[in-house]
Amino acid sequence: MDGDPSVNPEPYGFVHLNLAYMPRGMAREEWAVMDIIPEYEEPPKGKDEVFDPDDQLEERPPKITYLNLYKQKKTQGWWPLYQKQGKYLVKTGNIRMELEVMNMEQAEKRPAGFGRNEPNQNPHHRTSSSCQDGVQCTGSQSCHR
Repeated sequence: MDGDPSVNPEPYGFVHLNLAYMPRGMAREEWAVMDIIPEYEEPPKGKDEVFDPDDQLEERPPKITYLNLYKQKKTQGWWPLYQKQGKYLVKTGNIRMELEVMNMEQAEKRPAGFGRNEPNQNPHHRTSSSCQDGVQCTGSQSCHR
């Protein structure tokens, strides 16, 4: 995607979390409402009202609780993404994250992002030498006409 002119370089949205006092992530994506963001202020209702997808929820999310990630060490869930438009925050989507705080020793034992192999630069499909022309073979060496 890097360098692709058809991809919008602007970010889809943001989420800013104070790890010492952050809203607990929601268990379901549809519960990731803007109300869990402490800085959120609902825009005034009126003729220029922006459609809020959170208003269409059939089931309301559970009570919003906060946690200190430095004490709890690990959390996961759904949070809303948003962008600032004027002086208001407008929801642009949701993100599911798993956040973990660890000390240096733990991080060295469990590095993130390492251990993956490089992509296969020369992929090829192996064919069986026992198959004849006009015959399609599967991996189990059974041939079909």
